[in-house]
Amino acid sequence: MVRRQWALMALALILTAVRIQAHPIPTLVVEAIFHPDRACELKVNLDPRLFLHEVPSTLPPVPGSWWRDQDETERAKNLDRARQYLAGTLQFVFNSSSSQPPWEVQAIDSMLNTEISATTAEVHLLARCRVNLPTDAKEFKVTLARNAAVPVILLNSELGNPKVVPQSVYPGESSRAFSVPVTTSSPPESASVTSTALPNATGSLWRLMLASVLVVGLAAVFWWSRPRSKA
Repeated sequence: MVRRQWALMALALILTAVRIQAHPIPTLVVEAIFHPDRACELKVNLDPRLFLHEVPSTLPPVPGSWWRDQDETERAKNLDRARQYLAGTLQFVFNSSSSQPPWEVQAIDSMLNTEISATTAEVHLLARCRVNLPTDAKEFKVTLARNAAVPVILLNSELGNPKVVPQSVYPGESSRAFSVPVTTSSPPESASVTSTALPNATGSLWRLMLASVLVVGLAAVFWWSRPRSKA
């Protein structure tokens, strides 16, 4: 319990420590978790500012009230905008075949990585899906569109293995190849192709903390390395 509280406090400090210009840099974090049954669970933590404005860093973090105050029609519209953003920004490549999965998207508390609540201060959207790997798939990459406003933090891992392989992907680039598991086994009876349940384990929190550290540093380098117009 103490460890979890410390993790939450550390994560809060990480996410609020660095501010560039007036607002924190929007983040885009991709997780790819490979299962031994040759399936891949994909998650994308998406800051809504990335599709709400052409220059997302000019907006403040999106408050939880933005989502809570919407009716069902408005929410459906924004979920669709999120899917369109992902389709135009990220490509998931197995060997040389590019794929765009069917995303299931929901609003989450950006700090806790749990479902949005009445006390959520900042909202993100979590896109999830589970895809079956092609029979001949040996490696996995993520490609980021050239016009993307921010880099991506990619976290590759295998189910049951605590090792996480993080890397950064800049606009117009592809990630390094990640070797997918070659073992096969029957999927558990309770496995679901798509699941809306949000992980709430300490392991997920540490993954989020790792991503946050990388995002802050990467975003700072990316922002300050961008060419600026002369006054």
